[in-house]
Amino acid sequence: MRTRFVGWFVLVLGVVLAAVMAPILWQLIAGSLTEGMLVDSRVWTLENFRELFGDSSNIHAAVNTVVFAIGSALLAILIGGTQAWLAERTNAPFRTLAYLGAVILIGTPYLVYVISWTLILGRNGLVNSILGQLTGSDNPSIITVNSLPGMIFIEGLIWSPLAFLLIVSAFKRANPALEEAAQMSGAGTFTVLRRITLPLAWPAILAVGLLAFVRVMEAFEVPAIVGLPGGVEVVTTKVYQTIRRGITPDYGFANALSVTLMLVVGVLLWRYNRLSKRAERYQVVSGEAYRPGVMDFGRWRYAYGAVSVVLFGILVALPIVVLAWAAFVPVFQGFNSSMFNFVLQNFRWALSTPSLVEGAMNTILLCAIASVAASLITCLVAWLVVRRTPASALLDQLVSVPLIIPGIVVGIAIAQVGLASPIPVYGTIWILMFGYFVTFLPFTMRFAYAGVIQIRADLEEAALVSGASRFRLFVRVVLPLLATSLLTGGIFAFMQGARALSMPIFLASPDSPVAAVSLYDAFVNGSTTQVAAFGLLWMLVMVTMSGLIFAFAKRSNVSLY
Repeated sequence: MRTRFVGWFVLVLGVVLAAVMAPILWQLIAGSLTEGMLVDSRVWTLENFRELFGDSSNIHAAVNTVVFAIGSALLAILIGGTQAWLAERTNAPFRTLAYLGAVILIGTPYLVYVISWTLILGRNGLVNSILGQLTGSDNPSIITVNSLPGMIFIEGLIWSPLAFLLIVSAFKRANPALEEAAQMSGAGTFTVLRRITLPLAWPAILAVGLLAFVRVMEAFEVPAIVGLPGGVEVVTTKVYQTIRRGITPDYGFANALSVTLMLVVGVLLWRYNRLSKRAERYQVVSGEAYRPGVMDFGRWRYAYGAVSVVLFGILVALPIVVLAWAAFVPVFQGFNSSMFNFVLQNFRWALSTPSLVEGAMNTILLCAIASVAASLITCLVAWLVVRRTPASALLDQLVSVPLIIPGIVVGIAIAQVGLASPIPVYGTIWILMFGYFVTFLPFTMRFAYAGVIQIRADLEEAALVSGASRFRLFVRVVLPLLATSLLTGGIFAFMQGARALSMPIFLASPDSPVAAVSLYDAFVNGSTTQVAAFGLLWMLVMVTMSGLIFAFAKRSNVSLY
């Protein structure tokens, strides 16, 4: 592939990707060192960072963020790890419910899931209304979800499917001979778990914990919906309020806060990659005398099966049932005599509200176009990287840049790019499409890389020997073989964009709404039951797409975890 054509092709692709990433990074870094609304003011200063580290409220928000991230990551590991052990290392009935739950939760929009839990644990939620009737208390807030523990609980549930999918692969590949030998030596179940199973899975558990910690630090939905009403600030909501409050947004301070958050995330992701590369130290699967299996727990397997059912009920069934219930009642007031007064007016309202309907249509259109564009670009990059083309490593790094930039930071940076652009794109669907495209690149790159690495180079060599050009080789040989991987990656990216709120909340406008922002605005304005109705419909669409992802991934032998 060391030809002049390929060299020019890599150069052009690199210039395109650099043109996409450079303005975003420039606005963030230079914006943090200037005063004024935009970088064009050119008043260079360190005042933004002095304000950032000198204000005690910022330090308090940072401490809340760390506690929030640690607590949520630990809870996600506890739940996901328990499900992974039950699903792969025991013969408990109903253990496969964990896989079904992962498919459903990965497809459920973050905003809809958080809203559902506020209906359960909120001030006028299901739990408080039941406890009030049982205790005779007039206090509607016996349990307060708008607190840091409430945030940790809901965020931990959100990330438990990711923890399950990543830890289950470690348990699935663990050699049961070690556990069987321990059992034959008289060790009990929990001794085997503590001394054999968990130590072998420790690299995966540690890596999952670090990844969950990073993603929770970037989280916006739970802090905005659960934390802000209770006066709990974290870094992401601090950034959001810095931009939203006041007549003129303080982009300088927001950029300083964003750059700091981006650096922390980058260091943690670097550490996560280092941990992932050390996993071979704990490999116990070889080609000799290995057979996957589970441990037989006899009558105790029914108790473990009950744990699987309870976890599925808490994670999946309860939020969906409460969301559906709220969607069919005129006013949600918890557990009372009117709870069975079912109506369809909420669905009529949801389907006739322009911002929601147009927002859903815009989301589908923008995410579809952006996912196709990102899939095609990363398909080319993955092909060049796998074939070790000169300078392809730089392309890989450029595509991976959005990984270290939290969604809310991407939104702020792109908003400033749009404001500074001579072309009036701010507040239009074009800047939203650009934002989705940027955030989709790392997702589609993973699937494209996994697909290209399965294609033997001799197929391409045979095409070249037969007289095919590089372009014809790529179109007629590589693309057809990558079709399923690209489709899986495109759907996965589409779903991530349709679920997210943090990036589009700074880019959407009344003239260019998207589903997540319209849902958030409607919920904040008190349209709870109508939001539940639309959220239920939107969730059904996303869960269907989640099922398609798992189906296509299985067909193309692309691992999602």
